[in-house]
Amino acid sequence: MRKKNICFFIAICTLSFAFNGCYYDVEEELYPNLKSCDTTNVGYNIRIKAILDVQCNTSGCHNASDNAAGISLDTYATAKDQTNTGTVICAIRWDSGCSKMPKNKAQLPACDILAIETWKAKGFPN
Repeated sequence: MRKKNICFFIAICTLSFAFNGCYYDVEEELYPNLKSCDTTNVGYNIRIKAILDVQCNTSGCHNASDNAAGISLDTYATAKDQTNTGTVICAIRWDSGCSKMPKNKAQLPACDILAIETWKAKGFPN
């Protein structure tokens, strides 16, 4: 009788581990903030400049006077050029082979990254 109980216990444990291993990614659950991320109006002066001013154009980073790594993001023209080359998007997405930006800080919110990507996709509206 005791052997039967042990076998039953092992079977239950095995099944519970097997069912815990089933996992499906649901985009809305993984990225809840993107659901409320409005990218319909991503003009430079409306949305992008504010993101860059707070995250990139600070002292010692990518403003006109400091332009770390030769990259300035403090005007429409410079932000457009650097984003168009892929430098900005690669860095803020933390893609492999790119310098992670902002340096020594947390990654930008997913909605801000999406806004910059959308700005590029829409042809850099001012």
